[in-house]
Amino acid sequence: GWVTDYGGPGQVAAGAGYLGFWSMMPDTVEYGEWRSGIRSEGAVFGIVSLIQKGALGLAAGALGELLSLIGYRANQA
Repeated sequence: GWVTDYGGPGQVAAGAGYLGFWSMMPDTVEYGEWRSGIRSEGAVFGIVSLIQKGALGLAAGALGELLSLIGYRANQA
């Protein structure tokens, strides 16, 4: 079907991007320590997590607005 033919490669690519991002974060911490001499993994991971949560919240809000723009009404048959 369509999902297995076209959805699968997109899901693999999205998963690879997500995995690649989080696997590079420790390298970013190491690079920052090499450049500055200060190891600040708590701050780096905390800021990234905060930005990610904010982006997810904005995306959820945007999705809600898009659904209302196309006339979606919840709990209606």
